[in-house]
Amino acid sequence: LAFLLFIVLSLIGGIFLLFKIKDDSKIIYIAIMSAIMAFSVHAIFNFPLKIAPIAVLFWFYCGVLCSNLSITDLSFKKRRFLILAVCVIFAIILVILFSFQFIANYLLGKGIIEVQIKNWDKAYDHCLNSLVFSDFVSSTADLRTHFYLGEIYYNKGRMDKAEREFL
Repeated sequence: LAFLLFIVLSLIGGIFLLFKIKDDSKIIYIAIMSAIMAFSVHAIFNFPLKIAPIAVLFWFYCGVLCSNLSITDLSFKKRRFLILAVCVIFAIILVILFSFQFIANYLLGKGIIEVQIKNWDKAYDHCLNSLVFSDFVSSTADLRTHFYLGEIYYNKGRMDKAEREFL
């Protein structure tokens, strides 16, 4: 929801820019708004932020549109402190969630290294710990973890558990 709100606010900022600008440079902002809308349609079917060039352009375009959008334009003069507090709390929650995802990916990486050197017990421990952190944030990255757990079970001769992990 916060991401959608950010996109909507970016587009509102672009509309305010169109009303402020009196020369022919409006076409640039119309193109940027079109790119953000195309990104939004693309995001319905896929997750385009995983592609670095698209992500950089998306954040740059949103920043350009938001750069001229002030709180006074949205009639929030009296609510500035409240909006700032909500944004700070939201940022803290995001940092905590991203740190759990980072720890899950780090532990999975350690597990993959242990799988490559065929140290199955350590790999198993790292993969299980990775699942704990990725389950906390309900991440789909744990699919890789289940794959490596299946590989560990397969190499340890536990075909029943390997089959369950691979499914």
